[in-house]
Amino acid sequence: MKRFLAVGAVLIFLFLPSLSNFFFSDDWFHLRISRINSVGEFIDSFSFSRTAQFAGSYAYRPLSTQTFFFIFQSIFGLNPFPYHLFSLITFVITLYLLHEVVMEMSNNKKMALISVFAYGVSATNFTRLYYISAFQEVLMVALLVGAILIYLRSFRVGGGSRGYIAVYVIFILSLLSKETAVVFPGILFLIDWWKQRISIKRLVPFIIVALVYSYFRFVKLGSITGESYIWDFSLKKAGNSLMWYGFWSLGAPEFFMDYVSSGLRVLPRFFVDFASWAYVIIFLLVSLSLGFVGLVARRFMTYWKTIILGGGLFIGGLLPVIFLPWHKFTLQLGLPMVGVALIFGVLLKKRSFIAYSFALGYVALNVLSNVLYLSHNYTVGRADLSYRVYEYYVKNYPTPPRGSYFEFVNDTTDYGKQWGSSKQIAQATSSSNMFKVLYNDPNYEVYFEDYPGPRPSNERKIEVSTKMFTQ
Repeated sequence: MKRFLAVGAVLIFLFLPSLSNFFFSDDWFHLRISRINSVGEFIDSFSFSRTAQFAGSYAYRPLSTQTFFFIFQSIFGLNPFPYHLFSLITFVITLYLLHEVVMEMSNNKKMALISVFAYGVSATNFTRLYYISAFQEVLMVALLVGAILIYLRSFRVGGGSRGYIAVYVIFILSLLSKETAVVFPGILFLIDWWKQRISIKRLVPFIIVALVYSYFRFVKLGSITGESYIWDFSLKKAGNSLMWYGFWSLGAPEFFMDYVSSGLRVLPRFFVDFASWAYVIIFLLVSLSLGFVGLVARRFMTYWKTIILGGGLFIGGLLPVIFLPWHKFTLQLGLPMVGVALIFGVLLKKRSFIAYSFALGYVALNVLSNVLYLSHNYTVGRADLSYRVYEYYVKNYPTPPRGSYFEFVNDTTDYGKQWGSSKQIAQATSSSNMFKVLYNDPNYEVYFEDYPGPRPSNERKIEVSTKMFTQ
């Protein structure tokens, strides 16, 4: 336990700056819809109907979104620190549960600590911990890892009904946190296979819940829409997505994908933007990719079942998003990284030069990515921009001016038609949602030059410079 606490302390220190990150983007939308004023409205947030608390067809996550934001907003208002602190605590609980899962599987303390550290230091955690709305992923993973632990222990104690019921209830709670938990019955099947105790009968209730949930989630609410939610069942595109999720799981920064063209050709501007760090990133990523293949080849015959289990967790966890090629984000790797951590634990528990080299390279690349994210990740940039806008309005317009409306204008350097400066403001404030929260008015609207459309004809326009926020 002392070693786990030491590892946990190091990982907490790594992500400690997240506690000061402000609300931005979807946070404001979730703050708005979670302003619940009655028991009926609270119940509506769990409904599959399009109520005032409806979060959109892509986001039926009432437990991790509406309930979470409602409770914390009611107690702490617009202070982001408690939100982040609770998310970080949940993350640490996940690490403890993962430690216990690996101990249950292997009874090997070294393997458990390696798995925990590999999961915890991963740069894929950055977005989940710096973005309050990503708590939905943090909570879902914590619930499912806890369910896996209970399920594994049910084998040891004879498969008691209490444990089985607990896993069943936790599965339902995870579905209320994020829809990607729907893959859990497949994970249980993999565990049964690994334990050599496959029982379809035991899995049937989980499958039924998953099917019923999927019907209401995707038929009742409708399909996911949006420019990034375009389904493509091409195996080539799925393979490309899987490759990038693999690179990110090794520690490659998320933004690296924007600098790579077809044929894995790195664009020259990557070396301009990141100078010598670009070479370090490429060297470490190539070395880790080759090292991983080498370690798997050397250890597969000995640990093949655990490696397949971990690989199944990785691929299975990605199934809900693998066919969305324009919706690739490290945010999605919360559950798949459990499988990766399990594989790393079994590959690195035995001492060897290649194992030590791989571990050192993995830590180096992930720490480097985490550090670079502080200045090159949208969660930090948009949060800072959102805070500037919020502070300006709290100071200068604590109440909305009567007979007037605000419009953010493009008075900065030309960002191009696709990404004007007022559009950046809109992304950070979730369009009008920040102002709806600030002024406690669900109908309040502000406007942005990059988004043409009708304006109030009977109100005076107040032009707001974007220059003071973006430069």
